[in-house]
Amino acid sequence: MTIYKTQFINKRDVTANIHEYGRPMFKLEPGQSASVESFDPKTTFARWQQIIFKSKNQIDFVENKQWVSPFKEPTIELLNSEGVPIQALTIGGQTVNCPLSIPVTVEVPVNDAYFKWKKIEWKKVSRKVPREGMPDYLEEREFIDGVRTPRPQEEIDKYKGQK
Repeated sequence: MTIYKTQFINKRDVTANIHEYGRPMFKLEPGQSASVESFDPKTTFARWQQIIFKSKNQIDFVENKQWVSPFKEPTIELLNSEGVPIQALTIGGQTVNCPLSIPVTVEVPVNDAYFKWKKIEWKKVSRKVPREGMPDYLEEREFIDGVRTPRPQEEIDKYKGQK
């Protein structure tokens, strides 16, 4: 059995909160580091040897060279760039939690509504909306939106042909 060790380093001036499965794992105070070990390659952190928390939403990743993708089904990449601390959605009947700024890859069944997307990234977008109380006027507002990257049609055809 392979053990995947991940080291977390907090170079920020504020506490970094580490979450997995929608629950807090631990907190890193400024300047602190900690490690976790996992035997399941599907865990969020197994694919990373090192995660360095830098400025507010910047994180550096060093890939774990031992990690080999365990996924047999098509996958979707989820990235919560600027959303709420933990963005959650249901894919294939399971709740998937996406911690802030940490990419998460999960299997997506071909019959799932999310199958048509290769990637979803939550980030701030600006949009003009009617001004409250003055619907004839527009104002620019920032929203957190899931920006979706479509799965290429060749990939859709390939997976749907296999089922």
